[in-house]
Amino acid sequence: MIKTIPLLVTLLTCAASQAASVIYRFDGVVSGSLFDDSRIFESQHGVIMGVTTVTYFFEVDFDRDAGQFTTPVQTVEYFYSELKGDGLAESFMGSTYDQDAVQGANIDFSDFHDTGKLTGGKVVTIHTNDTRTSLWRVEDWQVGQSFLFTDVTRPVGSVTSIGLHGNVTLTSIEPVPEPACATLAGLAGLLALRRRR
Repeated sequence: MIKTIPLLVTLLTCAASQAASVIYRFDGVVSGSLFDDSRIFESQHGVIMGVTTVTYFFEVDFDRDAGQFTTPVQTVEYFYSELKGDGLAESFMGSTYDQDAVQGANIDFSDFHDTGKLTGGKVVTIHTNDTRTSLWRVEDWQVGQSFLFTDVTRPVGSVTSIGLHGNVTLTSIEPVPEPACATLAGLAGLLALRRRR
């Protein structure tokens, strides 16, 4: 019994650490393009407005890299958000942006609609619709809630950005699996099996 106590403590610690990071999944449809006067997405990449679907996974941690600042017109609470994988625009055209964006925010405007948003990749942003809602803060978002998205990149060989936009629905919120914790959980199962024998 004494030998199993450290393992139990470690498993409980893993469970606590997983609770801090979660994966938000969004599914939706492209409805239009941004800065694409030549209709490159449609003519070269087969995008059909109102038909082509998108799926985004964001890792979100409200305690990591968190902070707040206030200006005369807004109060911003920011935190870590990372797009897992590439945005659709980047997958088509590549990107010359130096690094991924990794910041979400709750923006409390003094005279405008308050907004929650997740930003990641190069650059995908998901944010609350342009209407007032009590569920605007990211930590209050609920499965089934609808959002707007923009999916922008600066293609290789170009000095200007180009992108897509549309609507998505939050379809799931799940804890982030940590490999070390998964290994320990498997070890705990083996120990339990040996004890039964």
